[in-house]
Parts: sequence; structure tokens; C-alpha cells
Amino acid sequence: MTIMRWRTVGVAAALAVATSTQARADGVPFNFGTIGTPVIYQGGDVMLTFLYQQALYQNQLFLFRTNIGDTYNPANAFPIFSNRVAVGTTFNINPQLAYGLQPGSELIFAICTNLPSGDAVSCGAFGQANAVIYSGAASNNFDNMAHASVATTCPAGNAICTAYTGGQVVGFEDIRAINPMLPQDRDYNDLVFSVLQTPSTTVPEPATMSLLATGLAGLSGGTFMRRRRKA
Repeated sequence: MTIMRWRTVGVAAALAVATSTQARADGVPFNFGTIGTPVIYQGGDVMLTFLYQQALYQNQLFLFRTNIGDTYNPANAFPIFSNRVAVGTTFNINPQLAYGLQPGSELIFAICTNLPSGDAVSCGAFGQANAVIYSGAASNNFDNMAHASVATTCPAGNAICTAYTGGQVVGFEDIRAINPMLPQDRDYNDLVFSVLQTPSTTVPEPATMSLLATGLAGLSGGTFMRRRRKA
């Protein structure tokens, strides 16, 4: 059973990094999801796969182990990958084993914007009220904007979906609504990844197995007796 594991797969070449001379980079918009939808944990292993990015900023993705909060504590989050890794890079984790998350709870993802280009808030400057941009409802964020869009699948033939192998798809918008460094484009393609969950199968307790075996034996005997009477 997986607790945590990184893996890089050369599914496609890494996407070109936007240069500092670009005002912004639009690329292929993530327009097939629902903005503000939470990702709910189903139990068992979770595989996160980096799918796409078209962003001037360098964004680092985190999975939070505690509730939404303005202050970032390194002990409260797992760094996943940035939007500068190769397409197809994966990160595997079992949230229930890693930090006790129960099925039915929200998987809280977040990004921060890393220098040197663009936003004044970097991954190394957490602690400010606007340092983290969360997935889920708009109320999760300091600017009251939903910064993540979630789709149930990735459409075949879409350029975003080259490395897609299943699960939900999450796309982040990295430009804040309050005092933005650049005009917002709201294309939700600044860091796009899939969330493939493998819920664990419940194994019956020994007592349950004994009762089940007894019941099957009784059923088998009854069937045998009925067949014997018909003979």
C-alpha cells in the first residue's frame, strides 16, 4: 500500500517555459471543468499526475494535511511538484496512512507562486495572509475567488490530456483577484494535474469470514439435498 512516492515518466517533452518578456501566457484553456468544486477523498491510494501548464509564474503544488488556514506551516503540507516538471510526472500518496485523512473529507490542494518572475509572494515567504491559493470554494481564499476548476475526466484529443490516465482533473488559476501583478485571464491552466484514486477494498474480519463460510456450506448442503430428492 502506497504512503508516498514520486515518479517521472517521459510521456511528453516538458512544455516550453514562458519567458520574462511575456505579459502572460494563455495556451490551451482548461474550460471543461467546474470552478470551485472540491476534490473528495475516497480512501486508499491517490496518484497525482502533472498534465499541463501555460504560465509565466512558476507554481508549486501542495497537498495540505490540515484545515484551510492563512499561515503556511511546512509540517502541514506535502510538496507535490511544480509546473516546471516534465509532463507525466507522478506523485503517489495514501492520505489516510500519511496523515489520517478519512474518506469523505476534502483533499485540500494549494499553490504558491515562486520567484524570480512575477508575483511578490514566493514559496519561501509563507506566513502572509495571501501567500497560499487553495482549491475548493471561493471562501477558502483571501481574495474570495475560486482558483481551481475540477473536471470528472479529460477529453480525448485535448492538448491538456496527453498524459492523462484516469481520474479527476484539477486546473489552477495563479493570478490573484486582489492587487494582481498581471491582468487575470482565468484560463485555469497554470498548473493542471489529474487525481486518480484507488479506494481500498475492505477485507472481512475472521468472524465474518467464518459465518460466510458456514452459510455457503449450508447453502451447498441444501442444494445437494434438493437435487438428491429429485433424482
